[in-house]
Amino acid sequence: MATRDRFRFCADPKCAALFLARGPQAYCHPRCSQAVRTRTYRGEVRAPQETEAAEKRERFRRSRREAYKQKLRRGGMKVQEYGRREL
Repeated sequence: MATRDRFRFCADPKCAALFLARGPQAYCHPRCSQAVRTRTYRGEVRAPQETEAAEKRERFRRSRREAYKQKLRRGGMKVQEYGRREL
C-alpha cells in the first residue's frame, strides 16, 4: 500500500481529522470510534424505549417538585429559585 493511500479523514463527522491509517483503520483515534458508536446507540437504538421512560420520570419529578412547593407555601415559607432548577 502506498503511503498516499494511507492518508484518510476520520470517519467521525465531528472530527474529520486527517491521519495516517494502519490497515483498515477508519477513525483517527479509538475515542472517535467510541463517540460514533455511542451516538448511534443513543440516537437509533435507545431513543424509542428511553423517550417514554424519560418523559415519565420527568413528569414524576415535576409532580414531586410541585407538591414540595405547595407544602412550603402552606407553611408560610418563601419558595426560592436556584439557577435553572426550581424548588
